[in-house]
Amino acid sequence: MTDDAAPQGLFKRWTLRLFFFFAVLYGTFAIPIFVLATDSATRLVEKTGIEPRTSYIVAAQILNAEPGTALFVFAMIFYPLTPTLAALTICIIVGGWPAVRELLSRLRPWQADISARVGLYWWAVAIVTMVALSLSYAFIQSRLVAPGAFSWNPGAFGLMPPIAWFIAAMFTDGGGCGEELGWRGFALPVLQSRYTPLISALILGVMWSAWHWNTRILNYWGDPLGLFYYLINFTTYCVAGTIIMIFFFNKVGGSALIGVMIHGLMNDSVQLKGVVSNAADLELQFWSNFALNVPYLIVAIALVWLTKGQLGFNADSPGRRIWTWPSTRQAFSR
Repeated sequence: MTDDAAPQGLFKRWTLRLFFFFAVLYGTFAIPIFVLATDSATRLVEKTGIEPRTSYIVAAQILNAEPGTALFVFAMIFYPLTPTLAALTICIIVGGWPAVRELLSRLRPWQADISARVGLYWWAVAIVTMVALSLSYAFIQSRLVAPGAFSWNPGAFGLMPPIAWFIAAMFTDGGGCGEELGWRGFALPVLQSRYTPLISALILGVMWSAWHWNTRILNYWGDPLGLFYYLINFTTYCVAGTIIMIFFFNKVGGSALIGVMIHGLMNDSVQLKGVVSNAADLELQFWSNFALNVPYLIVAIALVWLTKGQLGFNADSPGRRIWTWPSTRQAFSR
């Protein structure tokens, strides 16, 4: 047995466990920063009048208006990057630069065996689907709250043309840009090499949700019932969203970039889903989050039923062939 065979064997057997471990470990480094910086940053952000959102554009605006928020903004940017950092860590250890190059190839809008016409078609369908989901949620939520409590508020994005809203929401979201090379670019191909697409979606959806839990626990500290309600709804949302993402990921041959776009629209920095004022009531929070799940669950269940659980996966097509670890480092360079 060669010197590097033992760690390779470990990483091959425990790829997903180690990926998730590193993602949580790296994310944990940001927690003390959030704890130390949140109170002061909140006051500074309130002074700017800029509502915090997941977009890099908004982060830059806050930092420009109040340089004292630098530590908090750094934590906001670093935390979503941790799944990608975890994926890069494993790639470097197991396969070196060829493995990193293979991972980065997942940022193509569609793979080589997918024609531009087919690729653009599925991108268009994905965008229309996500916008429809956001507007459906906005409609449901507007019916749950008192008159006048629901509104649309694009904030700083309102100064840009509407088409720029969508581009900003799709490709400047910290969650999508930071996370997706890890979740959909790395973990999903490994999962689909071992399990069916539907089982892969269920596993990845729970992993995606669980990775957020440490920050959510901070947000709901002292409110265990609120945390319980939130985690039920949020995990359901992540699983349903993952099913939708996997379908489009497979349809374009395995693209983490389409995941970036979908994730960005799910996070909704331009607030197509609308805004509810005075949503402190626990029951309202529960039903508001539940309303978010309804349209996603309908689409996810429809995709599972229409594709018989395959979610667009086709192992025979070269562009959709799922990447697995080589037996040796040299195999990656072939």
